[in-house]
Amino acid sequence: MVNKKQLEEIYKQNLENDIINAISDMKGIALRKAFDIYYSSRLADEIEKGKYGIENMDPKYLAEDLIENEPELFLGLDNSIQDFIANEYQQQYFDECKYIWKNYVPQRGQAHNLQGELLREIEKIRCEAQDNGNINWDSDYTYFCDFIEKSLLEQSIFSEREKEEIRIIMAYIKDCGLYAEQFNDGKIKESEVCPDKIAYTQDNLYDRICDKIGRLQKEHPEPIPYKINENIKR
Repeated sequence: MVNKKQLEEIYKQNLENDIINAISDMKGIALRKAFDIYYSSRLADEIEKGKYGIENMDPKYLAEDLIENEPELFLGLDNSIQDFIANEYQQQYFDECKYIWKNYVPQRGQAHNLQGELLREIEKIRCEAQDNGNINWDSDYTYFCDFIEKSLLEQSIFSEREKEEIRIIMAYIKDCGLYAEQFNDGKIKESEVCPDKIAYTQDNLYDRICDKIGRLQKEHPEPIPYKINENIKR
């Protein structure tokens, strides 16, 4: 005989499957992507914690509510950086980043653990863009972009949707830097340069990447080993 707890679990599983199907239909996206979006949402967390009475829930209504109230989950579905650029971003893991900066990032040189080195590198990139317009962009900054992307994509804590976000953002930041490097080297004429391509100076893209590092710290509070790269100067 099925007890009440088992019955509620069955209700919950069916409800979540119906929500995922509704998201897929409404947004015209693959079920796998709808699955990743749902399980990255606040709604999934609230249902898991039993915030609502499961028996009275309508999956279509809940899917509509998620789409309306958590639009950030649907950014980048068309693999366009413009979605991320157009939307402001409020950091969710600022305290974790603050902890990393205070405890793991040295005043000079590379950090001795992965969390510290990732945050050091993204802030180096941010400062170069915002303070200097990428005038000093070189192979070290290009390496930082590749290392940050590779290191974060290796983390199992991120969904495929989040990994795609990382790829899109880091590729764009690197493209801006490489464009600036070409201009600084005289390979692009001043009369032909596009100023918007030289450096991305708003905080939102950098904050998104910082949040991924902050989440890594939250999920793995112990320092993750990092081997210092002797080939970089910055």
